[in-house]
Amino acid sequence: MALVITTTSEVAAKMGANISVGFTAAMQEAAEQQIMALINCITKKNYTDLIAADSINVDVKGIFSDTVSSYIAMQGIKYDMSGYTDRIEAEDMLTIERDTMLRGLGIIKQQAAQDFIDGA
Repeated sequence: MALVITTTSEVAAKMGANISVGFTAAMQEAAEQQIMALINCITKKNYTDLIAADSINVDVKGIFSDTVSSYIAMQGIKYDMSGYTDRIEAEDMLTIERDTMLRGLGIIKQQAAQDFIDGA
């Protein structure tokens, strides 16, 4: 199985140069399923299936990819912080990705945004 909503390249870019090789593809896929379950419950729509079926316009699909990749990156950073220069560097990266994820969730949960996404 592979990532459906985002790409490993986007996740790797957000995790930075000090990625732990121990954070496997299976772990990334599990994290993607977790955040998409949250998004699907918040919106009461199964965006996972809509995106997998290419039923979401590529112009708006990016908000999902950005949100999901930030969550996955957070899980990867938390998995092993030892590769980062120091713990503060890892914590700063977690904060940045948390803020990006929360911004995306804030947009996605708005009914007006959902109407736009569905109609785009």
